[in-house]
Amino acid sequence: MARKPIMDGAFTGQIVLGFRSLLVKLAIFIIMAALLAWALGGTLWPRPKTETLSWYTLDDLQWAWQISVGHSDGPSVRWHLGTSEIGKFKFKPISEQIWLDRTRIVSDGQRLVTAARRVPDPTGVWVVLDISADGVTETAVRDRLEAERVLHDLEVALRTQSSPTSVSSDQLSDSE
Repeated sequence: MARKPIMDGAFTGQIVLGFRSLLVKLAIFIIMAALLAWALGGTLWPRPKTETLSWYTLDDLQWAWQISVGHSDGPSVRWHLGTSEIGKFKFKPISEQIWLDRTRIVSDGQRLVTAARRVPDPTGVWVVLDISADGVTETAVRDRLEAERVLHDLEVALRTQSSPTSVSSDQLSDSE
């Protein structure tokens, strides 16, 4: 008595047709997912989102911090310090330096002062950045508290310079 083979030609053909059908459905699914992502304004492979914060004018340039979120390699949140021509608002980083954290920008009209912490620096040293017409000067400080203290002292100095001198009533009576 002859035995029938377990896999005959008809059964093998059905497996090939099943795989072909599966590949066609997978290709259609990927195309439809890409079209849906595109229609919703996105992509299948998301790019980091960026936002530029307040612009500060110094001489012929505008300065700002730009945050970038959603990186797959390295820190997911990155800061860049950059410039733009006045009125253009097209951010150009001043260097490839990536900052992990930053402070506000303080301006006295002649210069801008801010502080930031570098990404590759494992010690977490903060740097105060003094931006003037001559360029950017970096001064290392111990930590964020010291950087904030430098900015606060500058703000206090600016307020005392810009506030009008108060005249007491005793001073007025002496001058008469």
